[in-house]
Formats: sequence, structure tokens, C-alpha cells
Amino acid sequence: MGFVFLALLGSAAGYIVTRMMGIKLGIVPTVVIGILGTILGSWIIRLALSFLGFLSWIIGAFIGVFILLVAYQVFVEKRRR
Repeated sequence: MGFVFLALLGSAAGYIVTRMMGIKLGIVPTVVIGILGTILGSWIIRLALSFLGFLSWIIGAFIGVFILLVAYQVFVEKRRR
């Protein structure tokens, strides 16, 4: 099922993009380029999302530490004075 969807999506994407770019290709090269482009694009998106996922952990860690330090300064340091 996944390959059929990939082939249909790649074929449609290949047709649309080649027409948008004004490139005249036959059906077979358009479909092959579309399928390979779909595989490449999905790989790039997965890689970017995995990097952004890791980056969001780092950003979240710094934000969490900042919030806790502000709370510490407000509540704990206030009691010591």
C-alpha cells in the first residue's frame, strides 16, 4: 500500500513540477523523477524534523532551567533575607 501511494504521489508531483518548470519529459522519466524526488524530499523532511526534535529538547531544557531559577530566586532567596 505504501509503495502504491508513493508511486501515485511521486507521479503527480513529478508531472506538476516538470510542467511548472517548463521541462518537457516523457511519462517514464517524469514518473521516475517524481518518485525519486518524493523519496528524497521525505528523507530531508524526516532529517529536519529529527534535528528540530533534538533542538526542541535543548531549548526546552534551557527554558525549564530558567523558570526554575527564577522561581528559586523569588521564593527561596526571598525567605533567606
